[in-house]
Amino acid sequence: MYRILLVDDEEAIREELGIFLERKHFEVVKGVNGLDGFALFERVRPDLVITDYRMPQLNGIELIQKMKAAAPAIPIVMLSGQADRNVCAQSLRNQAYAFLEKPVDLKELYAVIQEALAGHPKTAPRPAISGG
Repeated sequence: MYRILLVDDEEAIREELGIFLERKHFEVVKGVNGLDGFALFERVRPDLVITDYRMPQLNGIELIQKMKAAAPAIPIVMLSGQADRNVCAQSLRNQAYAFLEKPVDLKELYAVIQEALAGHPKTAPRPAISGG
């Protein structure tokens, strides 16, 4: 089972996407902001990350930079409610796998995840998740 780290400061989005991903048989770990997301990233070693752009403490670009420095091969999907070409370009320049606008089209998100994970083997061994 693939493990996805979902980082978004909006609880409703975390819950909606978390439920969707769990129904698609992913193990989901949720972070509430950029700093929390990075701490979870280091602890649980996810197979893929989905992160919001606008968050307190670390924005999505800063989070991507830290994650890519630690694990260059990790696929990261950036989400943003801002239909801003600059944010999209920054995300992709910083090696985000994809950039999707909010509200997220769940079929599109699932297709992007499937494509990203097709070339990314499950990380092993990993610690079990406790809490989060």
